[in-house]
Amino acid sequence: MMKGRLQQIGTASFDRSIHHFAPERSLYNELSAHGKNGQYRCYDFSPEIYKFANGRIKRHDLCDRDANRDLAMADIILHNHVLEHLPTDFRHVLDDLNSRLAPGGIHVFTLPTKGGKYDEDLSPNLAPEERKRRFAQEDHVRIFGRDDALEMIGEALGGNGSVFRLNHYLTPAMASVFGVRNSYDIDARGGVGGSTVFYYEKAAVGVEGATFPHGQSAMTKAGLAELLIELIDARLAETGGTGTSKRSSSEVARQTIDLLVDRIGSPDFYRNLEEAAE
Repeated sequence: MMKGRLQQIGTASFDRSIHHFAPERSLYNELSAHGKNGQYRCYDFSPEIYKFANGRIKRHDLCDRDANRDLAMADIILHNHVLEHLPTDFRHVLDDLNSRLAPGGIHVFTLPTKGGKYDEDLSPNLAPEERKRRFAQEDHVRIFGRDDALEMIGEALGGNGSVFRLNHYLTPAMASVFGVRNSYDIDARGGVGGSTVFYYEKAAVGVEGATFPHGQSAMTKAGLAELLIELIDARLAETGGTGTSKRSSSEVARQTIDLLVDRIGSPDFYRNLEEAAE
């Protein structure tokens, strides 16, 4: 049953409602089911730059709290390396987006990091070269420090945030095949980097009693398994796999589903996961 649910991703049958900010082309294709998923909505402050989307991306300013709160409720909210661009309190943005999650919904994001502690400057007068020196790009207003990012994001999410750790789901060999070994190693040592996946899950009705390893709820496990497959599918579709693999991206992705199901935990764990996903 769970395999069937995962295999729906990237097809017209995958009907989760999604808000995707600053959409990557490969993820756009997968999550929109190539334009067939009517519940997939994507946004950017400058939608005109996304030529591949044929005008389907709506303009949205994440600094506008009223606009954020007017967004429809969603099952999945996703943004990668967006918070560093926003000249506002990033905590407000996270709060606003979390408020738009349906019960059992999940908010997933990544952000840039550097050694040391958090650094921010919202002044419009800061010279571009100084922004680049401090924040890595001229259009960034902040960068998260590897020394305190986990604590900061945890506090921003009200103590209810979590980190998705690849080493809980993949072997080192699998991580190498998919080109995510560096991220795997960071996760294995409990660190944080630019590809570290943070997430917040809104409580789901009726599954409070189901618990799993690492303190995650049943619906979190189901949602994260789906999102991981989406990310792997999208990566392989874009790169055609790595030099170590000659198989087609679809074949690798489908085999990965089987491997994940086999490795995700004990029989009792998987049985509870199936019940929560039904």
